[in-house]
Amino acid sequence: MNRLKFALSSDQLELLIAFEKSQGLTHLSEMMARDPSVVSRNLQKIAENYPVLKKVKGRWELTPLGIQVNLRTRTYLEDQEKLFLTVAEDKKTILLGCSEDAVLVIINAQNGLFDATQEGRNNSQAEKNIGRILRHWRAMKRKVFHVKHVSDNFESIFFRNSIGCEIFERCRAS
Repeated sequence: MNRLKFALSSDQLELLIAFEKSQGLTHLSEMMARDPSVVSRNLQKIAENYPVLKKVKGRWELTPLGIQVNLRTRTYLEDQEKLFLTVAEDKKTILLGCSEDAVLVIINAQNGLFDATQEGRNNSQAEKNIGRILRHWRAMKRKVFHVKHVSDNFESIFFRNSIGCEIFERCRAS
């Protein structure tokens, strides 16, 4: 059986979408929380394998195919979100595979992780996504448990009663 495989990875597709919105390599590298040389190499790798980017007068540009890929990627992401978060007529969110007594457990959604991982983060949308899930969960009046990493080491980003030990603002009860 032949396995289906995406031509571009999700990281590459995210980079292409961010590229479309960026105002140059420096801005793009800030958006992606990556060094400009790393972003440039990633763009080069994409361009070598797929005709979605080209260099014009020393600057990267999306090709018509790149614009089409971004359009389809955004459409796919929107459709996927609709599948996972479907709002029923009674305004309750249906979460796939959840029983009525299910609880949401959020682990280490703390400011210390936010501060420590800015450079080279693998999921810059984590806080936003956790917040969205929490809003839906709380709207259904379901239980939420937060598990925190707490340290007695004064130098730790999770030192007891420090800002780094606190839960992300988006994750606090409203």
